[in-house]
Parts: sequence; structure tokens; C-alpha cells
Amino acid sequence: KNFKELSWVHKQAASEFSNLKRKIERILTTAPLDGLVVHTINRDYRNVAMAYPAVPRKVWHDRKNASAVLIRDDDVARDQFERFLTERFGVSD
Repeated sequence: KNFKELSWVHKQAASEFSNLKRKIERILTTAPLDGLVVHTINRDYRNVAMAYPAVPRKVWHDRKNASAVLIRDDDVARDQFERFLTERFGVSD
């Protein structure tokens, strides 16, 4: 597959994993966690993982590092905004 096709397939996989994440969140907030629920989540995860090709290690590593920077920058921005609210209005989260 060429890069454009592979990129599309990986976006589809990301969408499927995102759907699975939301399903897990719904389960955790609405149902007791028992062996059957864990088995179902594991089966669904395995099905999604097997349906799509793995992301090459270098691409995964590069994106992981970029994500860490984004998360750090987001944390810094949140801290700055909270300080601004506290200093300006005497309010905080």
C-alpha cells in the first residue's frame, strides 16, 4: 500500500480505538466490572488490533514524543490560565 492508503487505514484504526475507548468508559460508568465484561473488552480490543496493520515503530515513537510535548505544553497553559483566573478574579478550578 502507498503512504496515502496506509494513512487512511491508520486513521480508521484510530477511529475504531476511539470508539472502543468510549465503549469502555460507558461500561465503567454503568455496569459492574466482572470477568465477562473484562473478557468482552479484551475481545473487542483484539478484534480492532487484528483488523488493522501496526504503525511502524519509528512513526509510533516520533508521534509518542510529539504527544508528550503537546501534553506538557497543555499542562503549562492550564497552569498559566489558572494563575490568571486566581490573580484577576480570585477564582480557581
